[in-house]
Amino acid sequence: MIRQLVPAIVSALIVVTAACSSDDASTTEPSAVAPTITTSPPVEFELPGDPDAVVLQLDSGVNQPDPLAVAAGYAIFTVYADGRLIVRDPDVESGALPPLVAARLAPEGVKALVELAISSGALDPLDSYGSPPIADADGLGFVVATADQRSEFGVYALGSESNAGDELTEQQLAARLELRDLRDALLGWEETVSEHVVEPPTLYAGETMLVIARPSLEDIAAAGFPFDMVATGTVYENRVGSVFCAEFVVADSPGLVDLVTADDAPATWDFEFRQSLPHEQGCDILPEQ
Repeated sequence: MIRQLVPAIVSALIVVTAACSSDDASTTEPSAVAPTITTSPPVEFELPGDPDAVVLQLDSGVNQPDPLAVAAGYAIFTVYADGRLIVRDPDVESGALPPLVAARLAPEGVKALVELAISSGALDPLDSYGSPPIADADGLGFVVATADQRSEFGVYALGSESNAGDELTEQQLAARLELRDLRDALLGWEETVSEHVVEPPTLYAGETMLVIARPSLEDIAAAGFPFDMVATGTVYENRVGSVFCAEFVVADSPGLVDLVTADDAPATWDFEFRQSLPHEQGCDILPEQ
């Protein structure tokens, strides 16, 4: 994992040579030792002019036959052009909400992370990264965007590579190792761009919250949820099946955040709770999952 971009090389290309040159690199998890870093001429790019534009995102795609699990999936790392960052933090106390925190980076930090993604090949992805022979593994979606270029692609079972039976080409394996290091560097953002953090992370509740349940209106009404779920929501189809979803504006729903983030949050109601990210369209995102 790349631990930190020091100021002298923030605008440098970062090449992970250690992971791609070793014969057995694909059989072991990344070590705690930072890979070799070499410098090259800086990557020239501009960030999108829209402050709400997503410039980096990691989205963990749920590969299960359960429509509720699929509907409750969420992006684990998102950076916007204006420096807002929303990322999964397993250590945050969030009750039944996904453990997301919000922070803000200076423009130099945003550019450093985008440059790292570009140097890792994520703006010019392969047509295919292959599929390790692992059943029901999750996929990891990548989004990288500059002012004039955008890429969006997925990698199945990233981090599960092995030499035997993978049927990966040398190019696919090398690209996967780079993307694995990129993933680790982005999720370790507090070290990767530590000098560019201008607002520290705090629990992210969002402006709107999705309440997702199995599509039985009788069961939903009987669950005792203190807000009118049935009148607010509707049934949606995703790639697996049907789910019920209601969207609540946090500011108009006093006590909702406290209820969902409490130690005794209503997980037993067979509901899933999920913050809406700033660029998302509430329950309307469910058919795309």
